[in-house]
Amino acid sequence: MDSAKALPTAPAQIVFDVSHHPTRIHAVEALRGKSGYLTLTRLAVESYESEEYLLFSGFDESGASLEQETMERFFGCSGRRVRKQAQLPSPPL
Repeated sequence: MDSAKALPTAPAQIVFDVSHHPTRIHAVEALRGKSGYLTLTRLAVESYESEEYLLFSGFDESGASLEQETMERFFGCSGRRVRKQAQLPSPPL
């Protein structure tokens, strides 16, 4: 598991399928037909105990930020990779 976490992951275009999820996810359904960017970063903190956190960051095609809970719910949906290398946008000034 540790070696898998250390592997680099290239950007990819993913299409999420919310229509086959067993329950309705309103926050995700509201984004149906839109595109945007989502990143997931693992943060490891070493102090008295080791802790790991998954940090989501994302925005839609209009530049609006996505809520943490909405981004987490995407990962409960099935998805398929459309392109191996997705073109990331330039950061806003």
